[in-house]
Amino acid sequence: MAWNEAAVTVKGINMITTAVTGKHIVFTKALGSEGYEDAASLLVQTDIATPYHNLNIAKMEYGDNEIIIKLRVQNDGLEQKYNLRQIGLYARLEDTDIDILFAVIQDKEGEEIPIESETPQFLVEFDFVIPISNVENISVSVTPNTFATLEDIREMSGHINDKSNPHAVTKTQIGLGNVPNVVTNDQTPTYSESAGV
Repeated sequence: MAWNEAAVTVKGINMITTAVTGKHIVFTKALGSEGYEDAASLLVQTDIATPYHNLNIAKMEYGDNEIIIKLRVQNDGLEQKYNLRQIGLYARLEDTDIDILFAVIQDKEGEEIPIESETPQFLVEFDFVIPISNVENISVSVTPNTFATLEDIREMSGHINDKSNPHAVTKTQIGLGNVPNVVTNDQTPTYSESAGV
């Protein structure tokens, strides 16, 4: 299982070019299929072969001039096993509602995905690594029913227990710049005396 045939499609490249002008890209879904294309044609592919299987987008991580989108293949509800040979990652621009095939990865041998009754809670993970420098204009729509792995739980627990400002929130962001910075003990209150009763 090599999964070394991959491409950002022509439409995906056009989307990245548009993002440079300030448009936001949202990765919306991932689909898996038994389909397989000649590697040279991946660049111009506009969809993956049917029938396809909905995969889960688990999260997105940022690297040096790249984003890593974590995909999870689960078999919940799957009633017929199949050989996963191609994965398509779909995205849309912020002001549209049309998903386009952004990138494709494939392997001629593939990975057999068993039915749920044979192998409950089956899970295989894939990383889509996309070289892109304008990462602030990229987001993902995380699939709500994806399994949480032990690594996810440990990461979230560490994040919850991190009291050292893990998001680097500044005092300006929460309005502390509007509060006078004074010592709290031995203060004399200031007030205006009323002219009459």
